[in-house]
Amino acid sequence: MKKLIILLLAAGLLSLSCVDTQKILTQADSLLAQKKYKSAYDFLDKADPENKYPDLVLLKMKIMIEGGQYTHETKTISLVDYLPGQNAYDIQWDKIKDASYAVHPEAILSQLIQKHPENWEGYQVLGEYYVWLARYDYVYDNNAMQAHFKLAVDKLTAAQSHQPLDGDGLYALGMAYSMTQEILKSIDCFNQALALGNKKPEVYFSLAGSQSAIGDYVRAIENGQKAFALYPDNHDKEAAALNIATCYESMKDYDNAEKFLNSARQTLPQSDDLSSWLLYAYVQDGKVKEAEALFEDEIVKNPLSLGNLQNLMSGFGEYPNRNDLLPFLKHLRKKYAKKNDVLAGLYFCEGFCDLMNKKLKAGNAALKKSKSCAEKVNPLPKEFLDYFKPVDPKLFEKEQALIKQYFQGK
Repeated sequence: MKKLIILLLAAGLLSLSCVDTQKILTQADSLLAQKKYKSAYDFLDKADPENKYPDLVLLKMKIMIEGGQYTHETKTISLVDYLPGQNAYDIQWDKIKDASYAVHPEAILSQLIQKHPENWEGYQVLGEYYVWLARYDYVYDNNAMQAHFKLAVDKLTAAQSHQPLDGDGLYALGMAYSMTQEILKSIDCFNQALALGNKKPEVYFSLAGSQSAIGDYVRAIENGQKAFALYPDNHDKEAAALNIATCYESMKDYDNAEKFLNSARQTLPQSDDLSSWLLYAYVQDGKVKEAEALFEDEIVKNPLSLGNLQNLMSGFGEYPNRNDLLPFLKHLRKKYAKKNDVLAGLYFCEGFCDLMNKKLKAGNAALKKSKSCAEKVNPLPKEFLDYFKPVDPKLFEKEQALIKQYFQGK
């Protein structure tokens, strides 16, 4: 009898029992709680390599959505087991061997729905997958991104018409609505997701974004601050902080903007963007001394970072008269006359300022001095000096064509 059961299992004529499936799901959940995405997926795939069992298939696809990194060029998804405290930003995905899977969740989930047309969770997970995929389309194909968000709405609302969505499903539907310009519906979905216990920082962040889009800045700030507090990674914290700063700026509440940004910079001292926004708030608030002190601190701290310099000039961009900035830059040049790296940054800002005021001769002369000072720095700041290299005409034309194509697709 035992031999017969083994033969039937091998032939696919017997299925896993509910007890067996539950044991497998429990073990996979234990791995997921430790963010061991690759191990959890491999374990489930070994148990169900032919995608016969809906519960196992759905969890496999959820793992791809929660822990996967999509590579647009190869159409593959990478999974790894995270170390304690590790997150996606810490991983060099392109250097990890045996992490890529040529798995196509859309095909797998569509097949599951075809076989089990009343498995509405399958519709939900497929909708969640479309939202996840659209994040990667954003860089490559605006039309594909919009198409995937619309497909997500279709699948998620189809599931919702037969059974309530869970917190993940409501968050995904909220994202799809927000990106298809149905902002009020997105806010409702995010609030429902929170009510069901989905209090992940991205839910608060997305809710804040939608509330900001309709001018509900007070609530957007409140939810943005919750996201800022909950996000474990500094990249995400910075995004939340910038959204909060934008809300304060939109309200012209520069005093609270300054208080929040000064506090946020204690947590994110390396953020050039937060410094730029704080500089902008000072300028708008008429606090010229505070603006100049911040500018000096930032340029001395990181004088050869093009991103930092451009952010600082952006923050000073609303100076009552750009020409008023030039005497201050000249004052700093005297103060730091023996520091070639700081001088290079100051001359770069002066050149930027002159060019924005359409003083082409003076601007180019300042940039030339910036390059000369940078060449005296040891070691040579290669990235900074690359800015001054002649532009390849063919590359320039190619970039312009891509920009034109992108905006035509919007």
